[in-house]
Amino acid sequence: MATNGKPISNGNTCINDVKSEMNTQPPALLRNWLRLSASVPSIRIGPLDVTITLLTIAALSTLRFAFMYMLIHVFQWPDAMISRDAAASLVGIFHSVLLVPALAACFLAHPYSPSGAMEISPLWYQRAVTALLQFCTGYMIYDGTLNILILKYPNYAPSDLMFLGHHLATTLYMTACRLLERGHQSAMMCMFLGELTNPFQNSYMVAEFAQTLECCNGHVSQLLFSVTECAFSSIYCLMRVIIGPILCLHITFDLWWRGRHTIPWGVLVVWTLLIWAVIIGSIPWIQDCWSKLQKYLPEAATALLSKNEEL
Repeated sequence: MATNGKPISNGNTCINDVKSEMNTQPPALLRNWLRLSASVPSIRIGPLDVTITLLTIAALSTLRFAFMYMLIHVFQWPDAMISRDAAASLVGIFHSVLLVPALAACFLAHPYSPSGAMEISPLWYQRAVTALLQFCTGYMIYDGTLNILILKYPNYAPSDLMFLGHHLATTLYMTACRLLERGHQSAMMCMFLGELTNPFQNSYMVAEFAQTLECCNGHVSQLLFSVTECAFSSIYCLMRVIIGPILCLHITFDLWWRGRHTIPWGVLVVWTLLIWAVIIGSIPWIQDCWSKLQKYLPEAATALLSKNEEL
């Protein structure tokens, strides 16, 4: 929108200035998302289109049962919870592999501003971002509902409740961004940080499950387990100890410095708490990954680290 031919300003950035810095055509990685968004009918709940969210829930639920069938009938896994959990991990990998490159394409195509408004972006960018937010929302609803609430009822472990809390917080954050049409890049960066480690984490979990089965516990399986354990532990510690907190500090600063003019204070408080709750909630996982990682470090480095910890 414009008033008397003048661009609307968002903080210190004008709409025309932002658009001039952007690619005029969507990147190749986003074109299938745009085709999907344009080809499906619009189903709305209030002001929000939820078509891709609903399609994602249905598609991932179907894919999960297909993976479970494959594990049981092709790879001879038992018809038990371990196969259900492994199938859920494979779906998680599928979700991340689709989402992470598309998020990267969005960041490369648009100046990064965690508190920025959606309206300053070209229509193709708005459609692509909306599709990705819906896709991730659909995954969170599918995973929390099917894999935890339904299949693990009524024996919920503390880790199950933690995952439910994470999925609920993520869904609320993304939905608020869509309602306000602001802050979407802060949500996308949080999604990117989390989903970047997801394929490594779920690959490690499937490999760990395989170690308990006679059908799959061979030399190749053991090698894959060691590789995935080392890779996951390394990248998780890197993302959650160094890169994640730095980026979350920047998001927090941007939201409160620039976003306070356009985003309600109550929303800023909730978003800030959600962002840092995820980082703080990662501490047990960080400790676990660090303990796993130490056996892959050279003995001299391990001894030095142990000595420093004693001091």
